[in-house]
Formats: sequence, C-alpha cells, structure tokens
Amino acid sequence: MLRRVTQNWQLKLLSLGIALVVWVYVLEQSDPWEQKDVSLTVAAAGLANDEMATEVKPAAVTATFEGRREALALLAAKPPEAVANVGGRAIGEYEVPVTVPGGELPRGVRLKRLAVEDVTVTLDERTQEKRVLWVDVRGRTAPEFRVQSYDCTVKQVTLSGPREMVANARAVAPVDVSGLNANKTLEARVEVRDTQGVRLDKVLVSPAQVEVTIHLDRVNVKTVPIILGRVRVPAGERVTSVSLDPQVVTLSGEPGALLRVEAVATEPLTVQGAGGHYTLQLRAPGGTTIASDSSVRVSVELGSAEAGPQAAPPETPPTEGTPRETPAPAAQPGEAAPGRAGTPEEPATAPGPEEQAGAKAGGNQGGASEAAGGTKVGPAGRGRLAPQNTERPPG
Repeated sequence: MLRRVTQNWQLKLLSLGIALVVWVYVLEQSDPWEQKDVSLTVAAAGLANDEMATEVKPAAVTATFEGRREALALLAAKPPEAVANVGGRAIGEYEVPVTVPGGELPRGVRLKRLAVEDVTVTLDERTQEKRVLWVDVRGRTAPEFRVQSYDCTVKQVTLSGPREMVANARAVAPVDVSGLNANKTLEARVEVRDTQGVRLDKVLVSPAQVEVTIHLDRVNVKTVPIILGRVRVPAGERVTSVSLDPQVVTLSGEPGALLRVEAVATEPLTVQGAGGHYTLQLRAPGGTTIASDSSVRVSVELGSAEAGPQAAPPETPPTEGTPRETPAPAAQPGEAAPGRAGTPEEPATAPGPEEQAGAKAGGNQGGASEAAGGTKVGPAGRGRLAPQNTERPPG
C-alpha cells in the first residue's frame, strides 16, 4: 500500500501543483480580489446614561476595504458603523478617533484605510419631560361638512433628548381630513417641533403614534355661479371671449347670508398682450366661506376695439401708449350687449346687490345671467361682459 502511494510521487506532486494553479486561476476569474470604498455612518459609543451625542462632524466617513468581490458586495449591502468612543468624557465637545470594529466585517474582508481618522463629537445632557399633545387638523372636509370636535387617545407624551432642545419642543399629531364626509378614527404619527415649527429629529417621543377620532357636523351650503370681476385691457383692445373653470363654487355659512348670495366674483384681472390663461382667487361674500376650491382658471381672448361695430366712438382720441376705454360693440339679436372693460382710469365695477337683483328679475333666457362689471358663465363655460345696469328694475 505504501509502495503504491510513493510510486511515481514526482508525477503525483506535479498533478497536485497543476490542480492548485487551475483552482487559483478559476477563483481569480470568478471572485477576484478587489478594493471598494464604502461610506460609513459614525456613531458615538461609551455614553453615560445621562449623556447623548447631539452632533458628530462629519456624520459619515469613507472607508476603503479589500477582499473578494462577493464579500465586498455583502459589505456594501449592509455596511457597519464607524465608532467614536467618548467613554468617560463630560458634557462638551471632543475630537475622537474613529475605528471600525473588525468583528462586524464579513469573512475575508479587511479595512485598508479611513479617509478621516478623527471626528468631532458634541455631548449634551439627556433629559425627559412630559408634554401636552396637540392635534393639527389639516385639509378640507366634504363641502357640506366641517370638523366639530376631535378626541385623541393620548393627552400627554414623553419627550427625551438634549436638554436645550426638549425645553423648546412641542408634540403635534397632524391628521388630514381632506374629503371626509363621516366621523372617522385616523392614525397619526407624533411629530416634535420647536417654537418655529421646525421638526426636531433628535428628540424622541413616546408613544410615537396615536389615534384621533374626528367628529363632523353638517353645515348649510349653497352652489352659485362664478362671475369675472373687474377687467383691465390694453388700449385699443376689447374682450372677445371669456371662459372659466370651474363655473360654480360651493359656499357654506348661515342661511340668511347664503340667501343673499347670487354669484361670487373673482379678484380683479389685468390682461396682458392679446389675452391668455390666468388663475384668480374668489372673494367669499360676507358671512360665508368657500367650501370648494377657491381658485378659478380663466381664459381671456382680446380683439381690436375697431374690429366690430361700435355703439359710439370714444369721446376723445387716445394718445399713444395711453390705455383707453374699450368701445362696447352693438348687441346681437338674442344677446345682451357687452359692457366696457375697465381701464386704469375708470375700472369696471363689481355688481352690487341691487344690480344683481335687477339682472335676476330681468332674467336671461339662455341660462347665463349677467351682473354689472362681471361675466357670468353659462353651461358652455364661455362668458361675455354684462351691460351696466344704471336704473333700478321695476318692482
């Protein structure tokens, strides 16, 4: 048996060497030896029970590791923490060496170098305090509802962190009630903010999540048309086309206030060039609030004041570069005559209660009633400037 083992030993030794070379070659091809740079977060270690690190500069360091490709891929997927040991130090600021614990590295990987060897650690006293939990209701409920009250499962929370931060901190539970049309219990994550509303991520809060029950109350609502408010156009131009989106708005308020509202006007509009698209805000009448979207998208087209028939020529010819009133074209059969668009000297006035009442009494057979100084849009979404009512309607 021994003779068979020792027989041709030179040839066997050569075969073993060739096999070893082939194995090394295959290993280098499939899993080569490489270097890799990995960013590591720096954590303070050795803190006393009443201490905490409020700041570490820099908060991360770049470390160069070497090893097999697969092992380095595992390291990059779950990098370890770099450690700055501040054990035995009092409150203050210190420059501390950074180390990477070897026990947290994958097998076959070793640290070659660190881009930064020292970091600055600031230590502060840790404290805990009780705080009242505030509920921050955000969003807008369905138009016919409002938030009557809310109940939170927690009245107080515990804040822990640096003494100076905790002293100026408040706990807030934000809840979003957008579109809510029934009582509902919502989950809210508690946020810690300072007196300016800035979040304090270094202050911990317990419990971190609470439940808030929202109680709704039905309110009086009314949907009315939207009219275009005062309009100013360049000299020599007139409004030829107006469209609003949306065409109606939902108001909420006391029944008496809602009863007096027939339409809601937008803010004044100054048209530039030949027209364009604008976003205007609505003005809620007194005693009411806007329960739907308070902005309106307005599209306005202008044309030459001399393009169509005119009711009367201007009293005085305009000077170059000076805005003038847009002449009102003659009324077409079955259509109210357009009024004058406002100018900087004499802007079109918004409709008053008496003029609105007169317009309503007179009626508009086409379903698009007009108010002085504004444009009331019919079902097609297009509008025209309404005539100015200078007399009281009969009756």
